[in-house]
This record gives sequence, structure tokens and C-alpha cells, in this order.
Amino acid sequence: MDTWCILSTRIDVKAGILLHRKVSQPVQVGEVLATVFSDFDETVMAAAATRILEAFTIRAEAVEAPQLIGHILVNGTTMAWSQYLDIQHR
Repeated sequence: MDTWCILSTRIDVKAGILLHRKVSQPVQVGEVLATVFSDFDETVMAAAATRILEAFTIRAEAVEAPQLIGHILVNGTTMAWSQYLDIQHR
């Protein structure tokens, strides 16, 4: 049975990922990028670790952190996040 089929049929409610770095933060060779928590067996954890590692892209040049919030809802009206921040910092 495929490891990810097992994950879809059993849920580990204590599972989680702690990310030690954010986009645009520098990393060093050998540095831990994430910690995975779960009660699943070693085989499932190894497969999860592989997929998580594939989610990272490490580059030699610096990258700018993406804007994570585009718009928000304020008093029933959609407002650009940048506009909201401008108002808050006045």
C-alpha cells in the first residue's frame, strides 16, 4: 500500500511541522529547516520528510519574502492589505 494512502485513512491529531526558517531567511549547510512531529512509524515519517524537503527551494542568491496577505475584509468592505497597513501606520 502506498504510504500516502495510509496517511489518508489514519489521522494523527498530534502531528505537526515546526518550520525553523521563513522564506528569505539565510540558511547554512546542515542546518535543520523543519521538525516533523507524529506518532506514525518510521516508514511514514521518512516519506513525509521527503515530501516536506521537496517543498523547500534553496538558492545561492537572496530572495524577497512574498506578500502572504493580499486583501482583508474591513467592516464588510474588501481592502488591499497594503492600504490597510498605510492607514494603521498614520
